[in-house]
Amino acid sequence: MKNILNLYLIIVCLFFVAGCSSDDDATAVKLTILKSDLDMKASGGTGTVEFAATGPVTAKVNVDWCQVTEVTDSKVTISVDVNTGYPGRSAQIILTDGVSTQQATILQEGAIWKYNKDDTEFRIDNEAGEFSVVMSSSLPIEIHIPEAVNEWLSYELTDEGFNFIVKKNETGLIRATSVVVKTGERETKYTIMQYNASDLLGEWGGAAYMYGMGLNNVYGFSPNPTIAGSDEDGYTLTLPMVNFIGTSIVLNMTYSQGMFLIRIPQLQNFKMSGLFAIMVGADENSYYYSGRTLAIAPVLLKDGSVVLTCVTDVYLMFGLYTTATPSNNSFTGNSIEFPIMQLFR
Repeated sequence: MKNILNLYLIIVCLFFVAGCSSDDDATAVKLTILKSDLDMKASGGTGTVEFAATGPVTAKVNVDWCQVTEVTDSKVTISVDVNTGYPGRSAQIILTDGVSTQQATILQEGAIWKYNKDDTEFRIDNEAGEFSVVMSSSLPIEIHIPEAVNEWLSYELTDEGFNFIVKKNETGLIRATSVVVKTGERETKYTIMQYNASDLLGEWGGAAYMYGMGLNNVYGFSPNPTIAGSDEDGYTLTLPMVNFIGTSIVLNMTYSQGMFLIRIPQLQNFKMSGLFAIMVGADENSYYYSGRTLAIAPVLLKDGSVVLTCVTDVYLMFGLYTTATPSNNSFTGNSIEFPIMQLFR
C-alpha cells in the first residue's frame, strides 16, 4: 500500500512539473512589431519601431541613407538622411531575435519645390519697398544676394516664401542684380532691376542685326540712338539709319511697368521712291500690321551689364508700302527686319 502511495505522489509531481513547463512556454513572447513611425519627410530625421520580445533583438537596414542609431529592449531608433532628389524612396528595417525576424518599410518623401518659373524677373521703380515671392519647398530655402548689392537689397522669409526688400534708388542710374535661390541641390535665379523712365532717357550706344534691302549682318547705329520725352507727353525712340535708308526712324512710345511700349503700325514722316515707310511687327512666320504692342525694356546680361532690348516675341520691321495703311496687298516686298536690337551704355 505504501509503495502505491509513493507511486501516486511521483505521478502527481511529474504532472505538476509538466504543467509548469507548459506555462513557461506559454509566457514566452514571439518577436512582434507593435508600432512603427517610419514615414519620413524629405528633410530626414529620426524614426522608431516598437516591438515585444523575450530576448535580445538586433536591427539593420538595407540602404546607406538610413542608419540604426539605438536598440533597446523594446524600441529601435533610426536616422534618415536628407533626400535632395525629386523622387521619393523606400527601405526595409529588419529585426531579429536569433529565432525569428520581422521587418517594416521606411518611406521618405522626395524634395518638393514649388514656385512660378515664369515670374523670376522684377522691374521696380526707384521708391523703397518690398515685393513677395511665393515659394514652398520640402527643404530649407537659401537666398544668396551678392555682397556688392547688400546696401540696397535684402530679404526676409515668410510663411508663403520670402520678400525682397529694396531701398530708394537715388543714383540716377539703373540698379540691377541677379539673386540665386537654392533648396537642396537645386537652384534658380531672380533678376531685380530698379529704375524709373527718367533713368532711361538720353543717348544710348546701339547695334542691331538687320536683314533685308541688301543687309544681313550686325550693324551699329550712327550717331547714337536717343530716348526722349515724359509720361505726360509720351516718349520717342530715334534710331539713326542714315547709312542705310538716308534718314532716322522715329518711334512713339508710352511707359508702363518698367517698359517702353510701341504700338504698331507707325507711319514714318518720310517717303522712299514715293512709297510709304511704315514700322510694323514681325516674327519668324508672319508680319503684323495692327493690333500689336512691342515692348522695349532693360535686360540684365550674364556679364552684369544692362541693355535695352525688345522683350516681346514680335520684333520691329521697317517696310515700304503703296498705301499709308500696311497690308499684305500693299507691301512691296522691301523691308528691313530687326530681330535683335540692343541699346547699351
